[in-house]
Amino acid sequence: AGMEFALAVIWSPRHGLVSRGLRNLSLSVRIAAEDFLGRLYREEEMKSGVRPLRPLEASSAGPIVDWFGVRSLAWRRWVVQRGRGWELTPLGREKGAQLVASHRLWEAYAGESLNLPADHRHSAAHRMEHFINPELREEISRELRPPTSG
Repeated sequence: AGMEFALAVIWSPRHGLVSRGLRNLSLSVRIAAEDFLGRLYREEEMKSGVRPLRPLEASSAGPIVDWFGVRSLAWRRWVVQRGRGWELTPLGREKGAQLVASHRLWEAYAGESLNLPADHRHSAAHRMEHFINPELREEISRELRPPTSG
């Protein structure tokens, strides 16, 4: 019975250690990919004269996770390699714009609705930007917009 319990703890498809580890790894790769995408998008903004609100952060996921993240972007054709660097494709630029918009929207929301101090907004937005879907982005935008009198 003890052996069966140990196998269930390790291999259970939903709550087992292996499946949980794979889900966490997948999330880490997705976040590393999105961080890289956002970094490339902000670099393009800086070259066009639009400055990002905060300096770029280095990835903390580790080189292997970062490598898989960049490869997943290339596989989806959101980035292409040019020489020794990477460049956004039109689709990647669109996805990068959505990600950066989510970040900036959450910073505004954290300031207005959550009364988060200014020096805490960027780090909170950096974490939240990965989990804001289009529906939530629209809901937050509506909440931040002042009501129109009719």
